[in-house]
Order: sequence, then C-alpha cells, then structure tokens
Amino acid sequence: MRLIDIKQALNIAWSNIQTVTVEEFSDNFRINNADKLKIALDKLLSIKFIKLNDSSIYPIVVASSSESILFDKRKNTLSTIADLKKAVELMDRWINGYVPNEQDKETVNIKLPKISNFDVLNKVANELRLAFSTVICEYEGGKIEIVQFDHGSFWCVIKVGTALLLFTGLAWAGAVVAKKTIECRSAYEVYRNASARNEMLEELKRLNKAQIDIVIEQEAKLIQQEHFSKEDNEQLERIKNSILNISELILKGTDIQPAIAAPEDVKNLFPDFSCLPLIESRTKKLTENAANNQ
Repeated sequence: MRLIDIKQALNIAWSNIQTVTVEEFSDNFRINNADKLKIALDKLLSIKFIKLNDSSIYPIVVASSSESILFDKRKNTLSTIADLKKAVELMDRWINGYVPNEQDKETVNIKLPKISNFDVLNKVANELRLAFSTVICEYEGGKIEIVQFDHGSFWCVIKVGTALLLFTGLAWAGAVVAKKTIECRSAYEVYRNASARNEMLEELKRLNKAQIDIVIEQEAKLIQQEHFSKEDNEQLERIKNSILNISELILKGTDIQPAIAAPEDVKNLFPDFSCLPLIESRTKKLTENAANNQ
C-alpha cells in the first residue's frame, strides 16, 4: 500500500473521529456521532491500523447504523475511544508532516513488480520503457517523466504530458489482455490436469495464442482510432507490442493507479486491478452501444 493511501485514510479518519463525543453515566456510557466513528473505523481497518477484534466496541460500531450507541461499562472500556482518538491524531499529524501532498492531479502511479536485485530492476525498467515510452512519445505532447518514487514502497510516480487519456487506454487494454491470458491459462491447466494428449495440449496452446492475438489486435485498433489521426500499420504494431508488454507486467504484479487528487471522471478511466476478472473490453462496450443506438 502506498503511503499516500495511508495518509488519505488517516486524514479521513481523523476528520471524522475528532467529532465523536462520549457521555458517561453510572453504569453506561454513550458514544455520540457514532456514524462518524464508523467512517473512521472503516478507514483505519482498511490500512490495518486496527483490527475488528481489538475491542468489543469496534464490531458493534461498525455493524450499527445509529448516530449514538449505548455501552455497558462492565463489558466495555470507556478509555478505548479516547485512546484511539489520541493515536489517530498523532499519526495524522506525523504523516502529514512526512509525506508530501500530490502536486499534480494528472500524475500516474505505477506499482512495480517485486524487485530483489539490480538485474531485476534493470529488466523491469526496460519492460516499462517498452510498454509505454514508444507509443506515448508518438503522441503530440506526450512524454514519460519520472516525478518520484513513493516513500517506502515500489510505487513510481510519473507524468505523461498530454497523453493521459492514451495512457489510460493502454492500461485498460493491457488489463483486458491480462484477463484473457489468465482465462486461457486456466483452460489449459484444466486439460493438462485431465491428462489430455500432448497433441491436444499443443493445439490448445495455439488456439489460446490466436484468441489473445485477436484481443490485442482489437484493442490496438481502437486506441489508434481514438488517439491518432491516421492509420499506420507500423504504428499499430507498436501499439500491439505496448499492450502485450503491459499485460505481461500486470501478470507479474504491476498495478497502475491515478493520482489520488485526480477528478472522478479521470479515475474511472483506469482499470480496477483488484477486480481483474470483471474488466470488460471497451471494444465490446462500444459495439453494444452502437447496436443499441441503431
């Protein structure tokens, strides 16, 4: 997880939890603004700052939809909320002083595959260059500029000039091809585990490659039509190679995310790598839209 994501979660958690108040009675205490506390807890859980079983209070608050919740003092600790508020305040203050704010809403974040030595780093850097630089630099005003490496992680922050939409298109196409590759590999494993004949397995390999090539071709043609002014077979081949390289990086663990400060319409152009099996080709969506409009 990027520190910038942890920072955002802590910012949200602190802005909500600081509004929470506790009233004490003889045998009970009541938490007011419990809905705000729930938002804070959800964010703290997402970054593993707390766990659901850390206290009996957390599961109750998370499961509740009330704005105030009454607790029995004999079963729950009154100091829990105060301690949590203090801890979140200190961490929020620290991370805002340590992790800089994003200065550019149009930056792109790339999570590199696991890097164990300089040889792997060099290989990954070359794969990223092949995946993005050639096609992006063909676009008017497009460029690849490394802005920074995220604190304490394998995330690289880059700027792509005017080619942000082209970049998101390549990333989406790469995700679609990665999904298709996983499907083909799974089908192959089913037959292999069923002890299919070698001739059948080789034929399946050929058919799988043909299916993947068709998807790459379709995605590349769409990108060329959307972002370049004329048909160029050599350029189309470069786009196809770019998409293939991106898909291979994705299969190795590469993730691509927009800037946290990016507007929602830009964020929606990036594929959700946590739901790779659900990603659909944009060529399919465009075909469906065209059919519906007829």
